[in-house]
Amino acid sequence: MEAFFRHAERVAHPSPRLRLLLALGHRMRGELDRGLAVLEGFPEEDPALLAEALLAQGTLLGLKGAHGEAEDVFSQGVALGETPLRARFLTSRGAARIRLGRYREAAEDLEEALFLSRKERLKEVEALALHNLAIARHHLGELAEAVRLYREVLPLKTAPLSRAYTLLSLGEALSYLGRFLEAKRTLFRAREEAWASGDYRAMGYTLLNLADLYREAGLPEAEGLYREAEAHLEKAHDPYALGLVHLGLARLGAKGSLERARALFQEGGSPGELAEWHLVAGRLCGRPEHFEEALRLAEKAGAGRLLLLARLELFLKAPSPGEAKALAREVLKAGFQDFWLWERAFPLPLLAFEAGEEGLLEALLAGVGWLRARSLKALEARTEEGPLPLPSRKELLLLLLLWRRKALEAEALARLLFPGSKNPKKRLQVAVHHLREALDPDLVRLEGEAYRAYLPPGVWWDARVKEGLLRWARRLSLPQAQARVEEALPGRFSPQAYLTDP
Repeated sequence: MEAFFRHAERVAHPSPRLRLLLALGHRMRGELDRGLAVLEGFPEEDPALLAEALLAQGTLLGLKGAHGEAEDVFSQGVALGETPLRARFLTSRGAARIRLGRYREAAEDLEEALFLSRKERLKEVEALALHNLAIARHHLGELAEAVRLYREVLPLKTAPLSRAYTLLSLGEALSYLGRFLEAKRTLFRAREEAWASGDYRAMGYTLLNLADLYREAGLPEAEGLYREAEAHLEKAHDPYALGLVHLGLARLGAKGSLERARALFQEGGSPGELAEWHLVAGRLCGRPEHFEEALRLAEKAGAGRLLLLARLELFLKAPSPGEAKALAREVLKAGFQDFWLWERAFPLPLLAFEAGEEGLLEALLAGVGWLRARSLKALEARTEEGPLPLPSRKELLLLLLLWRRKALEAEALARLLFPGSKNPKKRLQVAVHHLREALDPDLVRLEGEAYRAYLPPGVWWDARVKEGLLRWARRLSLPQAQARVEEALPGRFSPQAYLTDP
């Protein structure tokens, strides 16, 4: 193959077919500019060869990060009409539009590409169109639909690199839906596939999404994962992804990372990424103009989740019942997401309730999220699969005590939970083992002489939700909402009431 390629490069006037082969060779070597040069001024006499050349040219431009130019080239291919490559052109243009932050247009292209690829039984194109459609829905904020599409496309993918990209995107969507454990398991699978592929970009993105998940759970490994992701993405020369790394580091308080993320997004980002940057900047500095700009950019991109978050941040700056009513309806319509359980967002359901929109508050009071713990009247915890598999209520009480106090000294905790035991320390170790098996080893740890439990996103605990809602109801002077919270969640969390259990 290499000998043929060297011979072909010496041909003075290569035929159109040979030029296509040369462009492919340059792409495989990573010589993107040379591949583009070979295709420059490609003859238009043969429509079939011209279509292949346009597809190759657009692909090379996309690999260079010139997504606007790539979109123009793919649009030329779409304009050729009903060619055998139309599904590929639509799929590729949809992918380019995703990178440009034009998610609604991308979804339209990809819906048509999916229809054509299934009609023509183009399995490879179908898989790519389905994956990219999931990404478009993901960015549009249609997260449940995105998860469904990611899962639908996985069986169509066999190559480690292709599977890695679908899994890492699925993991991110699950994390936004507040499904911590499922997201973590999915991202661990993505990491295996990415390492099997040897692709630096896939490795970096997987570590980035895992770092974001760990940061949201408050886990200390988050910064190390960001740094590891940065090292891989620098090798992949992806400024957009590096911007996301520094945005995550900025959320952890890393100096200079917010400015670095802005510079990288201006180099290789889209309106959606810049909207996310302004959201983070606004939270860090408290200036509402950042949220206003995030709102404008999210509207431009059609980024549904970011749009809701920008509206929420602006609302929290100046909460009012009238605005709460409309926003609460939009949040409820979008479905449960991790931010529903942010205590600082509780003014929204409370003020909406006072304005006559009860749905969001009632959903919070009934229980949402992947793990629902009750302790006000009875002690129990359930996931979507059923009761949390624990041998006794002592393990759950241990978890709730650690969530309440952040960390507790091991010896004192052992005496508290197992006062009549001959070996309370051993009993505590066994209880921690059962708890870690039922949940996740990362969430309950021995740090020095104390046990600590981390509270991941998507956990609903009746006592915590009640206390947070009541704090805000009193602060905002909302007596009707306060009464509803106390009616729906009566009682108080009293650990002593459960200490007599075996």
